Amino acid sequence: MNAYTKDPQITAPLANASATVMRWAALLDAGNALALLADTRDHAEAIPARDFAAAIALCTDSRRRLADNAVADLSAIMESGLSALLAGHQRGGNTRPAAKALWREYVSARNGVLDMVANAGEMHLRA
Repeated sequence: MNAYTKDPQITAPLANASATVMRWAALLDAGNALALLADTRDHAEAIPARDFAAAIALCTDSRRRLADNAVADLSAIMESGLSALLAGHQRGGNTRPAAKALWREYVSARNGVLDMVANAGEMHLRA
């Protein structure tokens, strides 16, 4: 067997998942790490990746694009924020206040994405 041969016995759990669903799964992991740094008892996992995949599959194309962009934006914020927090933590700094601030932003953005994909109808924005 070579790299181009498909083996029907080998299947990935999220084989047909979009990049957004994969980012969502990574965000849940990052959120859990952030919860530890923020010393919060809350957990980052609001909806598992497989449920998120099912919810986003029901969205209209325009809502899916909005969700894709929102998840990509949140990923970028979390990547840079966690990198800075981990660097400060490694140097012995007190990163808890900054981690709590990033945690609040994360939860707010995460909940916004969940609201977006939970409502299967078309989104109407006010002018």
